[in-house]
Amino acid sequence: KVLCERDDWQCPHCAYQNHGERITCRKCKKDDELYVVPDEFPKVEQLLFEKVVELLTFVVAQDYKAATETFLELSIGHGRWKSEISCLASSGGAPTRKARAAQDHMRREAAAMAPMDSPEAKLYMLWLKRLVTLAQLLLPNTDPCKNVIR
Repeated sequence: KVLCERDDWQCPHCAYQNHGERITCRKCKKDDELYVVPDEFPKVEQLLFEKVVELLTFVVAQDYKAATETFLELSIGHGRWKSEISCLASSGGAPTRKARAAQDHMRREAAAMAPMDSPEAKLYMLWLKRLVTLAQLLLPNTDPCKNVIR
């Protein structure tokens, strides 16, 4: 089995020094059970926190149009709904390692976003949008292109 971007490692079974991007020892043909696939994707909680901070920064700067766009990114995101990672798969054959990793990431992200589907999270999102609207009503921007037209 071949991976990408792995340093040299020593087999725990036969102590053979393996070179390159493998998880199976070249000498004893056993897998390295100690190898953990690195998580190259940021955590969902961190992304949500950054989006909320960005939204509040726009509200403080009285840029309500950008705040509303950030709220939409936070609530529904940019991706197409029910999109599949078919472009990464090889033509007509089995999916490549990269396509499988992307599909696994999408499954993990969907499972991590499950708290956003809870009634409490939906209420928080509703109140966040109401706060943006209230801030625009109380302190509208003098530049009309930065306000949201209702």
